Amino acid sequence: MVEDLGIRISAFLAFAASLTSAILMLVSPIFGAYWGYGIYVYVVAGVGDQGSLIIVAAVFMILCALLALITIAVPERLNRKIMILGVILPLVVFILGLAGLGIAYDEFSGHEWWPEAGFYGSVIPSLLAFIFFLIILVKMRKRE
Repeated sequence: MVEDLGIRISAFLAFAASLTSAILMLVSPIFGAYWGYGIYVYVVAGVGDQGSLIIVAAVFMILCALLALITIAVPERLNRKIMILGVILPLVVFILGLAGLGIAYDEFSGHEWWPEAGFYGSVIPSLLAFIFFLIILVKMRKRE
């Protein structure tokens, strides 16, 4: 019973982090740049090559949020293989966020640029979701 409570709390925190990540990536710019003469450029979801990667990363985090909801509802029916997916997907989003930082540095070099809320929403909550899903996986292993 106590282990189920720990799994549910970790799943709730993973849900909150995953949903926050998906929302921030979809509604906020990832990067912004000033090209001079009053021209501001923003990288957002759905526009260009980076925009499609942002949508893929947001879908991954939505899947993690759904996985966390299932974990909250029925923790006794968890499967280790599905929970490993919950560990891998946020890690992939974290790596994509850091790769996006390198892409932005390459594209915006020579201009003043900055990360926006979408970038921080892709990196910080995905890392937190990874940690919480890893905690769930460890608690599942102890339960077996």
